[in-house]
Amino acid sequence: MTAKRIFFVTALISMPAMIGSVTAGSRKYIEPSKDLRLASYATSRQVEQLATDEAMRERALKTVERMGITKIYLEVYRGGHVVSPEHLIFARDWLREKGVEVVGGIATVPGGDFGVRQKGPLGWFNWQNEKTQRDLEKVIRTAAGIFDTFIVDDFFCTGDVSAESRVAKGGRSWGEYRRDLLSKLASSIFVGPAKEVNPDITMIVKYPQWYDRFHLFGYDTETLPRIFDQVWVGTETRDRNTQRFGFVQPYEGFVNYRWLASIAGDKIGGAWFDHGDCAEHDFLDQAYTSILAGASELVFFNFNNVMSGHPDHEKVVAESDRLAELAAFVREHPVIGIPAYKPPNSDPGGDMYIMDFLGMLGIPIIPVHEFPQSAPVVFLPAQAATDPDLLDHIKKARARGAHLILTTSLLITSDQGDELARMAGVNPDLRSEPTHAKLAHESESKNVTVSIESTIECAPEPGNIVCTSGNKQYALLKVRKSPQGRVALLNTHTYNQADFDAVGEVLLCPRQLGLLEMQKPALSVLRDAFGGAVFDGPACVTYHPFGSLASGNCVIQNFNDKAVNVTLTLPVQEGRPNKFAEAFSGKPIAVRTADSKGHIALDLPIPARDRVWIRRERGVRYTVEVEEVVTKYAPANNGAGPMWCYGSTVIARQGKDVYLSNIETGKDVPPLCNTRWQLWHRSPDGWSLEQSEKDYRQREPCPIAILHAGPVFLSVNPSIKPVGTKYGPCAPSVLEFDPAHPAGPAKTHAPAWTDGTYFTDHSYRGFAADGASGELLLLNINAETGDQFVSYRDSKGAWHQKGKITFPIRSCYPQVALRDGSAHVMAIGDIVEPVEEWRKLKFEKLKRNWDYVFRRLFYTYTGNINTTGFCPPIEIDTVEQTCGHISNLDLYVDKTGAAHLLYLRRPHQYDFIRDKYFPGQAMVAQLEYVVVKDGTVVSRRTLAETPQGPSFARFHVDDAGRLYLVAAGTGLEKGQRTFGNYLARIGAGKGKPSFRRLALEHPFHSFFTNTPRGGSKPSDVIDLFGIADDNPNLRYARIRIGPGDN
Repeated sequence: MTAKRIFFVTALISMPAMIGSVTAGSRKYIEPSKDLRLASYATSRQVEQLATDEAMRERALKTVERMGITKIYLEVYRGGHVVSPEHLIFARDWLREKGVEVVGGIATVPGGDFGVRQKGPLGWFNWQNEKTQRDLEKVIRTAAGIFDTFIVDDFFCTGDVSAESRVAKGGRSWGEYRRDLLSKLASSIFVGPAKEVNPDITMIVKYPQWYDRFHLFGYDTETLPRIFDQVWVGTETRDRNTQRFGFVQPYEGFVNYRWLASIAGDKIGGAWFDHGDCAEHDFLDQAYTSILAGASELVFFNFNNVMSGHPDHEKVVAESDRLAELAAFVREHPVIGIPAYKPPNSDPGGDMYIMDFLGMLGIPIIPVHEFPQSAPVVFLPAQAATDPDLLDHIKKARARGAHLILTTSLLITSDQGDELARMAGVNPDLRSEPTHAKLAHESESKNVTVSIESTIECAPEPGNIVCTSGNKQYALLKVRKSPQGRVALLNTHTYNQADFDAVGEVLLCPRQLGLLEMQKPALSVLRDAFGGAVFDGPACVTYHPFGSLASGNCVIQNFNDKAVNVTLTLPVQEGRPNKFAEAFSGKPIAVRTADSKGHIALDLPIPARDRVWIRRERGVRYTVEVEEVVTKYAPANNGAGPMWCYGSTVIARQGKDVYLSNIETGKDVPPLCNTRWQLWHRSPDGWSLEQSEKDYRQREPCPIAILHAGPVFLSVNPSIKPVGTKYGPCAPSVLEFDPAHPAGPAKTHAPAWTDGTYFTDHSYRGFAADGASGELLLLNINAETGDQFVSYRDSKGAWHQKGKITFPIRSCYPQVALRDGSAHVMAIGDIVEPVEEWRKLKFEKLKRNWDYVFRRLFYTYTGNINTTGFCPPIEIDTVEQTCGHISNLDLYVDKTGAAHLLYLRRPHQYDFIRDKYFPGQAMVAQLEYVVVKDGTVVSRRTLAETPQGPSFARFHVDDAGRLYLVAAGTGLEKGQRTFGNYLARIGAGKGKPSFRRLALEHPFHSFFTNTPRGGSKPSDVIDLFGIADDNPNLRYARIRIGPGDN
């Protein structure tokens, strides 16, 4: 069924809360986030200070709070300084008491009489020497008894050329020898001894950022990820324009992390960068690039620098919400691009760090450690020559029509270089003779000097980039087209060993490259060779697409010190919205028709040293499969109704079967308890009423719960007093039905309660199931005290009393959730109007004595319902001061234990209240979405707001765990306001989701769903049951999401 697209009308209002950061006085502080963890590393001297200096601890605590740091790495050794076990234990315990996770660490650099310093240009160890091995193993054994997680910092390398090492090397190359040695020692003096002392310890290896030199100095990228439990990555790139730490490009952090992630797989962990040589913007750039690469933990080196401050720290605080939102999005949608093949331990030849520079030219390079078998475009630099099967891979790629970009250095380095040269259409007799040449590709790039690898003469034909040296024309890029696909030869030269030796550099980029001065049209031609017609902008702007290039979803970073203009040209996609927003700000982006037919263009101005996040509005695809009447409802006139228990659910799905709890009103039975429960079942053949309660003893609907492979349960609350009794005692119980025989007799369970209960026909109860584990949770209010009493059924079927929850005020209609042993409750305050003046005005206008108000929203949880009580409730929101109204709508607990809360917020309940007491303020309804983790609000977001609606909403979770919103409200369609139901995907970012109207003939005003809170499995099928526009009918609809939610 084709659906029309419609969007809730939005209005700009001021919101007091920010996502990810809060204001305290005049300073800002970062709140911890479930999506992005911030950590710092304290060196050995700093650890000693933490243990001995109270003033240092006070500064440290303020820094941890200000920067949102939740993990500290405590170094046990550096440069000859060994921290005593007493100081390590004191610092560890003090940090844990403050709620900070602690990890041990070591910097394996020589100093004093500890170990033996290498013979060579850098201050590293001679690892061959037994004293080095003995001294370090002793420290590791001590540390393993103190810490449960331990990281080996990025000095686990050597350049030793002593006689001792030369003898041990034998006939191997220095690189082979060092990799073999350190792989062996990783087990014998680090991981092995640590696990002997502490079998449960997690051992982490941290790689530095100089990935194209790892193989020379002992960092084996095949063996170390297998030996260690986890892998951390250095993404420090600092100032790209200074010599101090090499002319390292910001894209290098991205390349290093993604390449090591492709090798380490699930073992990949945090990204680590520092303050060294970081001018303003550099530190923040490192954070964003690390997150784009996929890091969900950022480690700031070192803790003293963090305490001392940096201009970018305030930027990190101010943009903490953006960083966390981007991290959450990248986790689900990794950056995609052109695969660049670099096998483990590969030598770069004359293409050292070439991927960094191509990335800085707006080419979305993605390093991979295995040949990309299905990619349509593949970049093959000299590093690929390490693969003995490279030629076979290339032939297969050409056979399927892939476009290849080879480098001249690959042709020179590879054993199959002659055949590769013939594929590229050049003379196989190539030599490495790096030459400076000027670009000759029209006027804009004439003064740009680049380095080419070999003097390959070339004519200025379409697709080629020509440069000149003397009176000769040489190729920087030469393209050859054939029926088997295009082969491009990139003849650039970055660095080789001679370039390093010339300036005494060992690890990092030794000089600047003119390649980054390239301008259009040469730059456009280069990007075209990599298959890119989407992105157009100057150099030193990086392009990070998500999903597909054609989608337009991307982050673009400007590393220039001036503003730039970038254009994205995208194909029009049928069935998808051609509407875009900047996700960091939530602002819409103008779209124009591009010059080429069937394309649109986005013109994006980007300020200096800034970035934009482009998101195409998501269109949810769905099909309405069923829309029907289940039964009818006769009013019971008892203060309840079919939707009264909206905090729980009355519909649940188990495979293809749907189970429904409904109430039937007894004819001529006096209230309040004048209804009975019905159990309905929908099989593939349709609905059937399986059974009903014998007598009319219920006032309220009876919530349902189901197990993934087990019984159906109803929470019932029958009166134990004569018919017609009002506000009388009831006996809550749980009925169990066999889903294979739902008409069969039910088993009755008596929940266990702590002493002091007084349960009546106003139960205000909540009922939930963990469908996977077989657990149930039931809440029921004490009618005298307002406490919510808690009963829990474990996976073996035994019931346990779990005390009671006391909210600041009486709170009712709870949403209750169980998952993996944790229990969560959201409830709304429900009290008589406390403001006399407002109460009098409402009676005057409404002529109604009933005046309960719902203005304060609360949440509480326990991380382990078996062992721990509920925490003191926290107030999520309030409209107490503006005579407003809050409706608690839904609660979902994700696999990380974070609770997602959904509620409707109206700052003013009635316009006559607004007119008299708050004149000039808007009457709006705001659909609010809050995420709470470990009892702390980590994000807030307004999903929709309009003057007339939304009026109701629920979460839905699909098979893949993606979170959706099903809403009811007034939207704008073709200029007309119409009521309807809407579906939207809730993704990362601050922007409001894109709602699609559901094509229902009878849209629901309020409804229940097959929620995981009721035990239903996450599903691509949405079951809706509720009241529509044709009372007294009670309706059901089945909606299937997909295929191809975009």
